Order: sequence, then structure tokens, then C-alpha cells
Amino acid sequence: MNLSNYTVKAQEAVQKAAEIAQANTNQGLEPPHLFKALLQDEGGLATTLLQGLGANLDYLDAKTEAAIAALPKVSGASVQGPYVGSDLGPVLDGAKKEADALGDEYVAVEHLLVALADSTGAVGDALRNQDVTKA
Repeated sequence: MNLSNYTVKAQEAVQKAAEIAQANTNQGLEPPHLFKALLQDEGGLATTLLQGLGANLDYLDAKTEAAIAALPKVSGASVQGPYVGSDLGPVLDGAKKEADALGDEYVAVEHLLVALADSTGAVGDALRNQDVTKA
């Protein structure tokens, strides 16, 4: 993952997601970690957009917490830092494609949010349940 083509806010979200994964003893960095990081940025672009779309942030946060709790946990001396998990890779690729399609040079928070809404799994399902879609 090359964060040099991410905006500062998007880089911060990915870094915060890694911290959330580590705090929950999840070795794989997955979409729920990234979405949780976006939700924790109160007053940030993601929460502002979600509120503007009428999404229930408490519902989204609860679904995200449940998804994180369901992820595999690791422990022991051989545990290393989080890696990009198999479900997050396509989300990051989708965010890059969204940025490219819009003619943006950098991947930004809104691109990450669109990619998460388009994703399979708990986060994408929760967003679609709140009528948050790419459209």
C-alpha cells in the first residue's frame, strides 16, 4: 500500500485503522478498522457526509464494533504489525479507481467511503442498510 498518493486525512485514517487493529489484537487490517477510524473523526468529512445522507451513526458504529469483535485475534511473541487483509485490499483498490475516475490525483476520505459502501462484508452491508451507496 503506497500512502504517498493519499491525502493527509486519508493517511491519518489508515494509520488510525492500524492502531484500532492493534488495540483489538487483529493482525489483519480490514474494512471495519478503516470504517471505525473514519467514524471516530467526529466532524470529519466521512461523518459529515453520512449525517447528510441521513445515516444513523450509532447503528453504523455498533455494526462496525461487532464486525471488529468477530475478526480473528492473535497473540504471542511472534506477532508483528498489522498487514492489509484480504478484504481491505479490494477496498483500497476501489478507492484508487474512484479517485482516478474523478480525475483526482490523491485518494481522499470520500474515495475511501465510496469504496467501503461498495464493498462486501459487514461494513458495506451496514452502509447499504442505511441507504449509503456509491450513487
